[in-house]
Amino acid sequence: MFTKIKHNYKNYLSFKEKNKITPLSKISIFLLLILDIFVFASLNLGMNFQTEVINNPYTKYSYECRYLVENPTEVQDYRSDIYLSHSSGNNYYNKYENIKATELDARCKKINTYLKEISEDKLILDIVQKIKQNKGILNEIEERLSYIRDNYNTALFEKIANQQGSILEIDLNTKNAKVKYDKLKKEQEVTDNILQTHLQMFKENKRVNELYNYVTTTKEIITDYESEKKFYYIKQSVISVLFLLPLLLFFAYRMKVNNNRNNYNRYIITKNLFIVTLIPFTIESMRMVWNLIPHTFFQKLIELLYSLNIPFVAYYILIALFVVILTFVIIKVQNRVNLAKKDKKNPLYVIKSFNKNKCIYCSNKVDYITMNYCSYCGNQLKETCTSCNQLTLKGLHYCVSCGEGCAEE
Repeated sequence: MFTKIKHNYKNYLSFKEKNKITPLSKISIFLLLILDIFVFASLNLGMNFQTEVINNPYTKYSYECRYLVENPTEVQDYRSDIYLSHSSGNNYYNKYENIKATELDARCKKINTYLKEISEDKLILDIVQKIKQNKGILNEIEERLSYIRDNYNTALFEKIANQQGSILEIDLNTKNAKVKYDKLKKEQEVTDNILQTHLQMFKENKRVNELYNYVTTTKEIITDYESEKKFYYIKQSVISVLFLLPLLLFFAYRMKVNNNRNNYNRYIITKNLFIVTLIPFTIESMRMVWNLIPHTFFQKLIELLYSLNIPFVAYYILIALFVVILTFVIIKVQNRVNLAKKDKKNPLYVIKSFNKNKCIYCSNKVDYITMNYCSYCGNQLKETCTSCNQLTLKGLHYCVSCGEGCAEE
């Protein structure tokens, strides 16, 4: 396994003709850094757009849409924020707003249409205005009533003391206090009746009722939203990986081509782009694996063990699972390493490499006739036969010149 990694590094990530490299100038390195930052930012913007704007249940079923379906009584409340976001005076603009609007579910689009019509209906706006006016009048009346209630005792004490000048802000004394209070209470009752009438008019408005009836009969929106949200994070990771994979393969291919052509400048550029793409690709791949883990199963298992008063067993299971997995991986890796070492010592492997003109260690092209060492990894290709002192292929049991056994291997 490690031999393959080393081989891939030398073939793809390491420039072959190192002795022909002209170091990049400082300005070239600076420009290359700018390119890396630009590509990295563009990749993140692309993934964000692909997963946050489209293919997103939160965009398809907007918060406003879900909130109204879950709380239909909000439709009949003129103070609800849902009307503010659709009013003509609202200048708030969200990023990708137009694109997000096209991604909306058809039912949510219809709800938005209802909201827009209500927010722009002149009759409804007039009703809302009158409601606000009457509420303002009621607040003023309540303040005056509170003032009379709070200061009646003061007027009474002034009468007992025969005080000529009153300290009260309004003309209030024991004689007119009740008259003023009763008059204000009557005004309050009349204004409140008018207010309730306008509130009822708002609730019974045709457009408001249409929206209310619609949201109460589209409860399946929440079911559909929960269903799509359930697999969203897995889908998000898969889309990101598929988005990055073609770019990763393209940069890897161009890197190999430039390496084979000994074009260092283009090679180092494509290598940087490959690494920049590899970073988010690795992160998204790990996230995809993490999202595929059955978290719900482990959660239920822990809850079960907790209900049995043996939650520590969950940690035993976790430790055992981790040990088994890592032990399996270590054994597999070590077996591959040992097998690779045995293969390289096997004469058949040496002959196979000789027939293909490849180095047994780095698998790069070599010439066993003219070369004694691999020019890429420095591996010794030939050795001196102890019988005839002629050069023979290293790793074979018999000399190619005299046919005698070789003591050195």
